[in-house]
Amino acid sequence: MDVLVSKKRWLIISIMFFANMTNSIQWLQYSIVPEIYTEFYQKSYNAISATSLLGSLSMIIMIIPVTFLVELKSTRFVLLLGTVFSFTGAFVKCFAVSPDRYWVLMFGQALAEINVPIVLAIPPKIAANWFPNHELAQAVAISVFGDQLGIALSYLVPFVIKGPVNSLGIDYENNWSNTSEYGENATLAIDEVSKQIYAVSIFTASISFLSLLFVFFMFKDKPKNPPSNSESKRRAESAKSKNARKVYFSDLKKLLTSKNAIFYLLSCGLHVGVYSGLFTLLNQIIQPFFVENKDSEIGMMGFSAIIVGIIGSYLCGFALDKTKKFKIISSITIFSSLISISLLTGFLHFSNLIVIFILVGLNGFAMTSQFTVAYDFMAELTFPVSESSMSAVLNLSYGIFGFLITQFTQMAIERNEKPYNGLYLLIGTEALSMLLNFFTKEALHRQEADQEINEDWKQTSQF
Repeated sequence: MDVLVSKKRWLIISIMFFANMTNSIQWLQYSIVPEIYTEFYQKSYNAISATSLLGSLSMIIMIIPVTFLVELKSTRFVLLLGTVFSFTGAFVKCFAVSPDRYWVLMFGQALAEINVPIVLAIPPKIAANWFPNHELAQAVAISVFGDQLGIALSYLVPFVIKGPVNSLGIDYENNWSNTSEYGENATLAIDEVSKQIYAVSIFTASISFLSLLFVFFMFKDKPKNPPSNSESKRRAESAKSKNARKVYFSDLKKLLTSKNAIFYLLSCGLHVGVYSGLFTLLNQIIQPFFVENKDSEIGMMGFSAIIVGIIGSYLCGFALDKTKKFKIISSITIFSSLISISLLTGFLHFSNLIVIFILVGLNGFAMTSQFTVAYDFMAELTFPVSESSMSAVLNLSYGIFGFLITQFTQMAIERNEKPYNGLYLLIGTEALSMLLNFFTKEALHRQEADQEINEDWKQTSQF
């Protein structure tokens, strides 16, 4: 089959970007301002933090079935299914804006988070279907941008959900929803916060619906012609095999029996666990070092960190496409993450908002950059295993470590007045990630396959 690069590839990856963004907005939607939601719903910190952990649980439970479905059906079918769940969950949460409807909130969040393994599993597959080899890393990076931009936008929640206004004569820091103590003013406070939460819920549901429309009317699975020699080879091999189930589980077996792939898989999982622990619990990590409430400032820190992280992801994608130095770039991003979180831990006790702002941004830049590298390096290590199988195992690792490390970090933080124990746990985990990355050998199988096909074509053309 002739190799031909479709101009429509940029539209396809843009739709994937938007679908990723609208889904990830919902990940930290509630844990960004835990004090307000704990008071509004009269639930514990753990109960509110649980909303952000549903994505990790969904990843653990759903990632293998989802990626098998991609192989059995198509990326379009699976992405459409995911955006339906994302919109339905966001829509349900519009009806959860009442102190006695926490269960509705959790139900809606659970529905929305079903889309998490979908939007994280299929970007490498879409990139391989539509993009030539020299644009693969940038294509995956664009998908990662969507995920990170959604998280960044969720950090702006404190600017909308500010809690009750001071003019109500209520102590914001203590039981503002207590009708026994504050009477009618407490009722007014609850109404005020309800309007703020409802505004965010309507916005989230609206953009989720828009994403659903884009996928339904404009997204296609793959072009008629493959965009690269390696993709042409994969399609030819796939056409020979009639048993999709057998091929899929054969790929998983190859991947899980590769010592090299396992080392990098664990390294990436631990790194994402640190990222999840730090940015899910950012408020609980930073707020104890200040007397005044700093929800808005911490929200802006998170937003800025993710934005500079998007820049880092693009730079890494560009560097990968130009140099193909996968292990070196991966080592740099993980080492930078270790240094960044160590510096943040060391400077927190000075309670200097500007310094903390810069260091949180540095963490975002270093940690987010690794996401792009991880997908592409893992694809190289495991070729000719399909991108769906590869991303399934990689995202399963993300889900397991993201859930466990966030939970352990929260438990460590709650044991002391200051969050140092949790931060020490994150530093140790990142150091282990760096060690496992060091033991990973740079075996670029996808690049080798493409070069072999190019050389065969040159030899054939000489005759």
